[in-house]
Amino acid sequence: MSFRAGPPGHPIRITHDGRSLQASKGEPAAASILASGKLAIARSTKFHRPRGPSCMRGGCDGCLARVDGEPNVMTCMVAAHDGMTTETQNTLGARGV
Repeated sequence: MSFRAGPPGHPIRITHDGRSLQASKGEPAAASILASGKLAIARSTKFHRPRGPSCMRGGCDGCLARVDGEPNVMTCMVAAHDGMTTETQNTLGARGV
C-alpha cells in the first residue's frame, strides 16, 4: 500500500474515478493518486489489464489517464491543481482492481 510521508504542503482536492483525493499543489497527479492507495491508474488497450506508473518521468504508458476531459495524458507529467479530475481509460468491466 502506498502512503504519503507527511501531510501535503499546500493541500488541494482532486478527483480520480469519482473519488475525492487530497493532493499537494504542483505535485504530479500520478503521485497524488498513488499516495491515496490507488496503484492501477491505467489499463492496457488490448487486454485491459491494470497498469501503474513505473518511471514517473514520461517514459512508460502506465500512468495514461483522461485529465479534465483530455484523453491519454501522462499523469506523471501534469501538476495537480485544485478541482482536477482524472479518469481511468480502457476499462472493461469493474474498475475495482
